[in-house]
Order: sequence, then structure tokens, then C-alpha cells
Amino acid sequence: MRGYTRDMGLGFVRSTFDILTGFSLAFAILPAGMGLVGLAVARHGSSAPALLRHAAVVFAGVFGIMTVVAWRYWFPAPLAFLAAAFACFLGAVVAGSRRLAR
Repeated sequence: MRGYTRDMGLGFVRSTFDILTGFSLAFAILPAGMGLVGLAVARHGSSAPALLRHAAVVFAGVFGIMTVVAWRYWFPAPLAFLAAAFACFLGAVVAGSRRLAR
């Protein structure tokens, strides 16, 4: 995996190992970044409840898409965690809709 390299264009030469390492890092950093954004939005949620609902909708959409990807390409462990995160954010969207309707 390290010895076989491909020219990706624009002078980028990558091995399969490089590509897999990049995806691994991306999937490690993405949830951490989303969590930090969620904490920042939650901190200011009381002043802008609609912002909190919109953030929950975005997070639910992202985790819904990732759940479908996991269902098709991955194994059960990430599928279970992604589905749980999707269910939590979907619940937040429903609860936020009820709160805003009052």
C-alpha cells in the first residue's frame, strides 16, 4: 500500500496508504469540529433559539447522510454510533419545533 504510488495531477503523488490515512484523519477531525461548533451554538442558544434549531437540522442531515454511507460501505460499529447521533439530532429538531410552536 505504501510502495504503489499514483500521480494525482498537479504534482501530487500519493500512495493508497496516504489516501487512507487522509480519510482516517478527516473522519477523526470532522466529528470533533462539529462538536465544537455545536458547543459554541449551544452556548448562545438561549439568545437565538432558531439558530439552535437550524444547527440541529444541519447536524441531523449530516449524520443522516453519514448513516446511509455507513450502511452501504462500513461495518456495524460506526453504523450504530452514526445512527445514534442521527436519532439524537432528529429528536432535537422535533423538540425544537415543538418549543418554537409555543
